[in-house]
Amino acid sequence: MESGPQDRSCEMLEIEGITQFIKEAPLRWAGSGLLLKREGDYRGAVRKLSWALWFERRPEYYAWRGEALEGVGDYMGAVRDYSSAIALGTQSTRKYLRRRAWAHFQGGAFAGAERDLTRLLEDRPADGDCLHKRGLARERLGKFELAEQDFLSALGTGRKAMYVHASLAALYATCPSNEMRDAEKALHHSEKALELNHDRSWVAYSVSAAAWAEAGDFEKATQFARLAYDVAGPNDKPTRLERLRQYMQGKPFRRMTITPLTDEPH
Repeated sequence: MESGPQDRSCEMLEIEGITQFIKEAPLRWAGSGLLLKREGDYRGAVRKLSWALWFERRPEYYAWRGEALEGVGDYMGAVRDYSSAIALGTQSTRKYLRRRAWAHFQGGAFAGAERDLTRLLEDRPADGDCLHKRGLARERLGKFELAEQDFLSALGTGRKAMYVHASLAALYATCPSNEMRDAEKALHHSEKALELNHDRSWVAYSVSAAAWAEAGDFEKATQFARLAYDVAGPNDKPTRLERLRQYMQGKPFRRMTITPLTDEPH
């Protein structure tokens, strides 16, 4: 039995409704995921954004899910999503590359972080933030002289000077290389960090403690380590307490060179 005009009209309306749903679905899922991410529900955001990407592969959806994956500690998953966003090509490529570099760093893939930050610095060599972060990555890779160069270059840009001085102080005070450690330089940069520590960050107090320990004054090292512990947040207190006890025992802190991941994604 052939369908009549009314039946065909209903079929057309159903098809139009399904088409409209498919068209609007990714935006709805993505919007819901973005809202959850902003509220701190990263796992929920990952689920919603995964549905959005099932319907439509857009660079911003990958980037938003990458940020949510960072929130749950899946840094290599975040790296893969940022890589997908970059591969799709967009005016936001530089922003996604910067996010991927930091995800590499947080995940322990320091060679990947160094590579991405070097790429970012190719067209903006005076980017102080990238210079500083590349210095941090190189320090973890054991490239101490290159790290020092990056920190000093970052210092010249005036970008986040307190943290750059702190990184230099930490390098000179805690480097496993005897040739790089220099108590006088460590104290100089730790004092600069303290002068610029308007927000009373534990970082400035911690590097000051390390600098005084390298200089052999464990009384002052203990005083600054206690200050670092007092102002540190809950997540940082255990490490600050461990460092405080170390200085109380008259032992300087030495940073260990961390072996980079060998299976990091590109």
